[in-house]
Amino acid sequence: MWGHILETLRRRGRVEADRVATEFEYAVGEIRTICREMAEMGWLERAETDRWWTAGESAAELLGAYPALKADVAAPERPSARTGTEQPAD
Repeated sequence: MWGHILETLRRRGRVEADRVATEFEYAVGEIRTICREMAEMGWLERAETDRWWTAGESAAELLGAYPALKADVAAPERPSARTGTEQPAD
C-alpha cells in the first residue's frame, strides 16, 4: 500500500486518505495510520487543513530509490482488505 500512496502523491500532488481508501478498498483508518507512519519517516507531511498529506520528499525519488515500493505500485493483483481474496488492481 505504501507504493500506491506514493504513486498517488506523485500523480496528484497530495494524498487524501478517504479517496485512497475508496480506490483500493481499505479502511480509512488504515490509510491514515500508514500516512502517519510515512510522516514519521519524513516522507509525508500533513497539510494545514488536516484533510490530506503532501510530500515530505519527492514521491518520484522515493519510488526510484525503493524498488519494492515501485513493485507494489506495478503489482497486477492485490489482496482485498475486505474479503482477503485476490482482485485485479484496476
